[in-house]
Amino acid sequence: MHLYIGNLALAPTLSQNEYNIDIEDLSNWRANWLNSDFNAHVWHLTNYKHPINFNARFVNGERLTAPKYSTLLNTIKKIVFLKRSGHLADIGGKQATRSQVQYSLARDLIAVAQYLVNNDLYTEGFGFASMTKTVFDDFIKLFVQSGRDGVSGHFDIVRNELEKLKSARNLGSINDSKGLFSPSKFSDATGVDSEIVSYLSATSKDRLREYCQFKEHAKSVGGVKPEYNNATPLKESRQESANSGIGADDEVTWKVSDSRVAALVSAVNALSDFQIPLKMAELASFQPFKVTLKDYEKWYYESRRTANIPTESALAYIDLAVEFVHKHGNNLVETLNDCKKQIDNEVASRAKPRKDHVMKCISVPQNSTTLYFNVHRFNALKTGASAAEKRDEVTVEMLLEVFQASVFILLTTFACKRFNDVMPVIHGANTIGFTGLNFIKFGLSKSDPSEILSTVGRPVPEVIADAFDNLVEINNILLGQSNDPSTHLFQAELSFPSSLSSTQDRLISREILIRRLVNFADFVEIPTVNVGGVESRWYLNRMHMLRRFFACAYYHTNDKQGIPALTWLMGHADTIQTMHYVTQNLSNAEMTSSDAANVIANKLNDSDEEKDFVQMLSDLFGEPTQEVTIARNPARLEKRINELIAKGYRVVRKVSGELVLLNSLPNQEDVSHAV
Repeated sequence: MHLYIGNLALAPTLSQNEYNIDIEDLSNWRANWLNSDFNAHVWHLTNYKHPINFNARFVNGERLTAPKYSTLLNTIKKIVFLKRSGHLADIGGKQATRSQVQYSLARDLIAVAQYLVNNDLYTEGFGFASMTKTVFDDFIKLFVQSGRDGVSGHFDIVRNELEKLKSARNLGSINDSKGLFSPSKFSDATGVDSEIVSYLSATSKDRLREYCQFKEHAKSVGGVKPEYNNATPLKESRQESANSGIGADDEVTWKVSDSRVAALVSAVNALSDFQIPLKMAELASFQPFKVTLKDYEKWYYESRRTANIPTESALAYIDLAVEFVHKHGNNLVETLNDCKKQIDNEVASRAKPRKDHVMKCISVPQNSTTLYFNVHRFNALKTGASAAEKRDEVTVEMLLEVFQASVFILLTTFACKRFNDVMPVIHGANTIGFTGLNFIKFGLSKSDPSEILSTVGRPVPEVIADAFDNLVEINNILLGQSNDPSTHLFQAELSFPSSLSSTQDRLISREILIRRLVNFADFVEIPTVNVGGVESRWYLNRMHMLRRFFACAYYHTNDKQGIPALTWLMGHADTIQTMHYVTQNLSNAEMTSSDAANVIANKLNDSDEEKDFVQMLSDLFGEPTQEVTIARNPARLEKRINELIAKGYRVVRKVSGELVLLNSLPNQEDVSHAV
């Protein structure tokens, strides 16, 4: 049997008349997104740092790559491959267009395979034949209770080894000098894969505390302390569900997010999606079945979307970033260049130069920037200096960090790209297009299924292009090298080391960038807001907020037009996904159950303008023949709201307090639409 593959990278190995591939001859299965041989135990994906490791371990000590498990392994590989490279016309599942989706799909299917083997449900040569709806229900239940480590058996593997060490009174051998669990020492002592230990979830570590102390349990809450409380809503992960409605016999005391359950549902549905093209191979004995997210609604909570940053705060970030790069970019380049020459001269004239001595001799040149901020020193203040102290005694290094944060804010917002797309941008990414406009070239993390292009340009205003070039100059001075187009734009080190030598080319991490974004907000004094009666500030510790702000602003300021253009800018698979992105959960106050009716009923009692409010509720929820009577009766109002919710509607409260009724268009089960 042959399959049609919609990927031009396969053309040299396919027949001349039609693009097809033999489902049994795995030597010809290759694609331009795969930097490994199809039969390799580890797949390295183009432009994605995490490899897919198929050499998974079972509790019995055997591996997924062993010959007896070949039908499991080949099924997983083929589905992951076909989900990206192309599929038959009669397959209902949608293509994955991102390496991250492939990676997640592979890990979920591997976990399913481990669950089957660990529970003696696998029969050699029959692949996923034992995976039924009932088995998957048990799988989900265990996942909710114990996470991925529970269904994969990784928790049992680690616990068994710890129990052996405890019995031998040798637990101390796996601790570091501080008495904390050392993953490397544990792997050396037990032979357990480092990948298993490194990816242990927080839930698993909590359950293993009787054996050892993990760093997560020992350290206090770290990070930079902002000037004000953070107004950005926290991102929920795992929730306890004492009132979940699950029976006591089920012993489920936790809920996981709907997106996590949706990913598992999508993964197991992929088996049914590909049963037809693979029915003559590994899925010959598999009986297709379909599950939906709603089947497990008692076992998950609705995950919060990226917070909607208030318009005033978002505009303040953009406005102050534009002002900073426009006024101070060129001056900062000249200032840094002058100071670097002075540092080099001081180092050359001293037998044993010390940074603290050298920096006292550096004279900061005067220009409109250094005069405006009253800058008299080069190096940063001591660790722990308050935001007010940093504004009172500004240093050159501090201004460099603010400039870098400004460039990130502007590039992320106006290019409408994700964090993972912006971070790898290199010096040579700033180009001039055929129209004379500046284009910043980003790699494709969410690319067209044809995979023809390797980069895509985003038009940006001239002020951003100039700021980009100035940051390139700053990097080159710090790195002590000529302009290298492959150098990372966002450098982790913006201060000279104690040796006063050049900095090292090192891409900034998320943690460092968040710290600099927090410092930016406090330095330029982003306006504060009142949250719960407390003065607070929106800090960009969830950096996706600016991307979502741009998308929503584009959508609403264009009178809800131009969706195809916005879909392209966002890198989405289709316009339905974009509509979902710009309309759902406008203020993290989405009400999707009877709670909505209770909130509205309480509002009725508290309202000073009951008549107008009742009329608005009737217009929003009422039926033409019933109108106000619906809103005045909380029970009838609750029934009406639940009817609308069952039809796919969502009740949303904007930041302004206005209630909006939205029709939820997308299918939540399609994790390839994750944004």
